[in-house]
Amino acid sequence: MSTVRVERLGHVELITMDRPQRRHAVDREMALQLEAAWEGFARGNARAAVLCASGDQAFCAGLDLDDPPPDPWICLPGLAVETDKPVIAAVSGWSVGLGLALTMAADLAVAGRSARFLYPEGRLGMTGGLISGLASRVPYKRAMQVMLLGEPFTAEQACAMDLINEVVDDGTHCERALQWAERIAGHAPLVMRTLKRLAKASLADSAAEAAARMQREVRAVARSADRAEGAAAARERRDPDFRGN
Repeated sequence: MSTVRVERLGHVELITMDRPQRRHAVDREMALQLEAAWEGFARGNARAAVLCASGDQAFCAGLDLDDPPPDPWICLPGLAVETDKPVIAAVSGWSVGLGLALTMAADLAVAGRSARFLYPEGRLGMTGGLISGLASRVPYKRAMQVMLLGEPFTAEQACAMDLINEVVDDGTHCERALQWAERIAGHAPLVMRTLKRLAKASLADSAAEAAARMQREVRAVARSADRAEGAAAARERRDPDFRGN
């Protein structure tokens, strides 16, 4: 069953989390589908992407603790796969835990007026550490307030700390994000990609982000045709025919 829908709207890709019965909490299958969506976006010819969720109750309620993915980082654009194309988050309802990390990972974000944000892992006795990247994206003390106090905060507060760019009327968040994406898609793609690469280079990776990038590289080797060829050649006692993929 698909819990992530991908639609092509001209030069824009709309990626919709669609698990409303669990408030879009991410389980193993949904994590893999998000990873596939980001890979498709990065390798395709869409010029910008919008990430949203169906309904207005929640953007993402975090990890599904009944079936959590072993590698939550595969959900995040820029960690699941490297992309120099802009990503916009369109947030409504609750953005909790991993949902907050998804908002953080986007290049731009817009939220409905009633949106709420929360990082509760301190109360749950768990963390994957991805949220630590917030300290390089918003003022340090604001990031620590979010992570250490674990208190909910409003869309207006999220905008004041620069977690999101704009607060809009409820129900118009996705429309606004698509407007921005279409405007970006109408600009010179080479310029947009270059500006994103240069801007991202100015951000310091958190230890968790650096570890995720290393895991991504190692996983790519483990899943490669060369890896399979090497194992086959060893079994068959012949020289391998590596192709570099």
